Amino acid sequence: MPPRPARPPELLVVKVGGSCLEQLAPEWWDRLGELVPPAKLVVVHGWSRMVSAATPAGQPDFIVDKHGFRSRYTTPAVLEEIERVAAGLRERIAALLRERGLRAHAISGAETRLLNAEVRPNAWWVGDELVSLTNLVGPVREVDRARLDVLLAESDAIVVSPLAVGIGLTR
Repeated sequence: MPPRPARPPELLVVKVGGSCLEQLAPEWWDRLGELVPPAKLVVVHGWSRMVSAATPAGQPDFIVDKHGFRSRYTTPAVLEEIERVAAGLRERIAALLRERGLRAHAISGAETRLLNAEVRPNAWWVGDELVSLTNLVGPVREVDRARLDVLLAESDAIVVSPLAVGIGLTR
């Protein structure tokens, strides 16, 4: 019996690192655009290198606890910078997709309430002292699939800045 041809995916999710955006050739975007339709496309982007370049002097980009776990130190000021950088990146990526004839929309995962992240109060070791920190970072725990379906119904592709609504924050 011959193998069955693979069905194209209904939903294709691609992560594009913000720092590699400049290195992606136009042909890469052309090939990505050729996958849509039949698939719907979700592009999630990063921003780490751009935000690190804008971190205020004297403030760490990342903090490491006594167990060696590393986390971006995300204060309200850093979060504002992330939002500024992310807005520009998602619009730029959406424009690249539109140039290929796709109906592409750029959205924030937080503003659209598409993404929910677990954010807990943090305490980190600074030298020998355990210090409470305002660190507004946490793993994405939920994607609102119904909301995603509504957003995709209006477009071929969405570009999502992976900012999320914080859940579990008790402060």
